[in-house]
Amino acid sequence: MGKLLIEGMQFKSHIGVYDYEQLYGNNFEVDVIIESELISGNTDEITDTIDYNVIYQFVKLVMEKKYNLIEFAANELLLTLVKNIAGAYHLQVRLTKLHPPLGGEVKKVSTEMSWTKG
Repeated sequence: MGKLLIEGMQFKSHIGVYDYEQLYGNNFEVDVIIESELISGNTDEITDTIDYNVIYQFVKLVMEKKYNLIEFAANELLLTLVKNIAGAYHLQVRLTKLHPPLGGEVKKVSTEMSWTKG
């Protein structure tokens, strides 16, 4: 049993409540943690583990859509991974908006969502 951490996936996405955010987009970063029995290191075959390229492609699909709230977008990321990644028993997603337009210098705003198989 192990963890797969994919950190710092970068996207220009249209997530935000302001018209200019929907029109021009913002820069975002996505981190994903997956815990699974498949992540064991017992074999050297990609078919025996969780392929992180597959994770990236699902994240990219979600990040190409428009949303108002980062919380909703993060939940969409989580639900997409839960539905499509077999073998996971715990998933965590962090969605970060870099330099959000708040009228002052703010480095980032993040939200995290997690799921554990019941």
